[in-house]
Amino acid sequence: MKIEDISDCEDEGVLYERLAEEFSELTRDLNPADAEEWLSGTRLLPRSLWALASIYELDVSIHMDDLGWHFAHHYHWDTQQETLKALKVIGADDIAAVFEAALKVLKKHWLILGKIVNHKHIDFADWYPESELYEELGQFDLRMWELKDEAGLLDRLVKYVRANPSAALKPLDA
Repeated sequence: MKIEDISDCEDEGVLYERLAEEFSELTRDLNPADAEEWLSGTRLLPRSLWALASIYELDVSIHMDDLGWHFAHHYHWDTQQETLKALKVIGADDIAAVFEAALKVLKKHWLILGKIVNHKHIDFADWYPESELYEELGQFDLRMWELKDEAGLLDRLVKYVRANPSAALKPLDA
């Protein structure tokens, strides 16, 4: 993708589709189930596509579930840190603040969550609604859902790309 591709695309939905197509093409050989491989591979992408890789699952979780389910499905601390970094890069500071506060709560429950999600005899769906983690994350879920209704993460990503095309196309570490 080039700067001209961004500026020539007047429709936000079409711009997102183009980003998603390029993302799919560039990540087709990466295994998203292998967090280390996924993180190292997506860090080589242009900043906009790295951000897409880093926030997409959170966007899905906010729309479908809540933060506890997100953390259970994506039980990898570096992945959560990458998501936080991407939120800040795309200028979603309000969502980043809520996510960062939720991570502080999560950190207190990290080991027990790991035991639950990795234990074949304990069902997360049974454990979670009765847990302290559920109770403590509730306020952050409510705020995330409010913010999502104002502007979703993928909408914010497209706005970032539109406002910062040259930065969005540079490698993450540039």
